[in-house]
Amino acid sequence: MLTYYLSFAIVCMFLTIINWRLGLWLMLVVGLLADPLRKLTPGNPVYISIVFVGILAILYLACKKTYARGQSIFAIFPRIKSSMQLFAIFFIINAIRPILESIHYLPLVLYSSAQYIGLFAAAKLGFDLVEDEKSIIKFADIFVITLLPFLFSVLLHFWGFDSIYPVLGVMEFEGQTYYQHHAGQPLAMLCGVFRNPEGMGWFAMVVSVSAFFLLVRKKKNILNILYYSGSFLLSSFCVLLSGRRKFFLGIFIYTFIFIVVTMRKNMKRAIMYLVLFFVAGGVFFYYIGRAEQVAVYLKSGQSGFEASEGRLQKGVLYSIVWAVERDGFFGRGLGSATQGARHFNKGIIKTSGIEAGPGKVIAELGVPGAVAFIMVLLSYFAGVYKQVIKGWFKDMKEVTGVFLLALVLTQMAEFSVSHQIYGDPLVAVLTGLMCGFLLAIPRIREAGRVGDR
Repeated sequence: MLTYYLSFAIVCMFLTIINWRLGLWLMLVVGLLADPLRKLTPGNPVYISIVFVGILAILYLACKKTYARGQSIFAIFPRIKSSMQLFAIFFIINAIRPILESIHYLPLVLYSSAQYIGLFAAAKLGFDLVEDEKSIIKFADIFVITLLPFLFSVLLHFWGFDSIYPVLGVMEFEGQTYYQHHAGQPLAMLCGVFRNPEGMGWFAMVVSVSAFFLLVRKKKNILNILYYSGSFLLSSFCVLLSGRRKFFLGIFIYTFIFIVVTMRKNMKRAIMYLVLFFVAGGVFFYYIGRAEQVAVYLKSGQSGFEASEGRLQKGVLYSIVWAVERDGFFGRGLGSATQGARHFNKGIIKTSGIEAGPGKVIAELGVPGAVAFIMVLLSYFAGVYKQVIKGWFKDMKEVTGVFLLALVLTQMAEFSVSHQIYGDPLVAVLTGLMCGFLLAIPRIREAGRVGDR
């Protein structure tokens, strides 16, 4: 099985060389197939999760000279470059520190480095790849249609087919398929062919919001309405089945931002749409929740809303204090907050066990490195506000920009609460692409103006 997968990945690399525009889709397919393969491969080799990086590297080299120097990301957003240079200094220092202590920490450092490098490199790649609004819509369409078979496997898991096909079962929790709900009811965390419920929940959430965007943006006809509405409902239901409440809450965060921002000039209409969305969602989940085996998931999702404020205050803010107290002002270095450390060598784990994103950054990079990381984020959003948000809302096409902004803000909210899923190389790359697509909006807008002349 592993040999066939690696052969398929090599073929995809050659196809990317021939036609680099296929690269993103091929990267997505190869990256997604790694999850079921790791379940079926003895020993669960962790390197399978990064096989898609070869396609990504070819894709980056192929489109490196697509745009002129004046159109580069750092030319349009110069403040990002200076903050990135400062961040790079602390990043390198904290990558070297654990290795000086023991060369055995090298795998942990590389694993953690991939999260940061993958995010920033993919953001630049996403910026370079986007030519116009159609390319963003096309990628969202490809993303949805590629993930649908994977999400359908979650329903098979829900219907009990995991007893016949082990590839549908939970792998990450090593047999701990259930955890106790706050009311004492067992809640099965489902994932289908995905490696674990955490990963499935993230992908299902992104499919859900992408389908919602496409439902609004694409041409209205009965087939599109049925297809995108069905995709939205299926993926939202899969998020619920994952048992990961933060992703279910993320759908509502995204929808709130999307509707309010796109209709900010007519708040009465925005409120009406929000009410309709919540009523429709409530009716849908009320009827599917009448089944006893689904009701526990709805209760879990409801508890996520109830606990969100406390989770934000205690989980996020406390993680910062805990990281400084436990790991010191300068942190422990890269790899010290790596959730996947057990895949390398159980004898060298020295992780701090911090779940919230801000605490992870401080544990690995220390306070100075965390400040540099925040400076990168601030320069990013300063550029987004100045170059992207100003001039919006002139026509329907800006819905695409709002979709990307809402998606990026939702990812930041998710990372603040829990960083584990962003340790997945494919998730880190896809998140970076979203950020890059958003930064490309000014170039798309300018190209549209030139085309109108």
